[in-house]
Amino acid sequence: ELSRREFSGIMRYAHDEQWKVQTVEYASAAGNRFREADSVDVDVARLLDFWKPSGCIVECMGQASKFPQRLFGRTPVVFLDSYPELMGRNSLCVSSDADRIAEVAARELLRLDFADYAYVPWPDDALWSRGRGIAFERLVALNGRRFHRYDGHAKIADVVAYDRELSAWLSTLPRPCGLF
Repeated sequence: ELSRREFSGIMRYAHDEQWKVQTVEYASAAGNRFREADSVDVDVARLLDFWKPSGCIVECMGQASKFPQRLFGRTPVVFLDSYPELMGRNSLCVSSDADRIAEVAARELLRLDFADYAYVPWPDDALWSRGRGIAFERLVALNGRRFHRYDGHAKIADVVAYDRELSAWLSTLPRPCGLF
């Protein structure tokens, strides 16, 4: 699902350009919203035939898309929150600048002048999160500070286990500690 701000921005632009926009939610298009997203099949070819779009925007949530570009044939596709190395060299991908985001966070947190800084990545191993963590670690080390990374195994889907594991890890961090 697109974040609200991304979706609002797309819709504002579409309105200004007088585009007609149709959204298709992955789980709904597969016919059963309550099954795991990885276990459903969406017939992209039939959706394209039905809607006859001029182009498609596909939300990837920082992972490889479940819909490779080849499924769209000649229909132009922009993959949001993905990377060309995941989607193929000729894919059009739009993503956040993980290095720049980590730089801004590091600059703000390092002003606290603590000896220790930690990073908690997104639990589902998204590339944007991994990139932020790598850049943040590099900047913390550059400034001669100690770095800690949360490497828990619980998935966000199991909220209780994830919260328990994260809380236990946070309690092991030195105090004070800047947290990103």
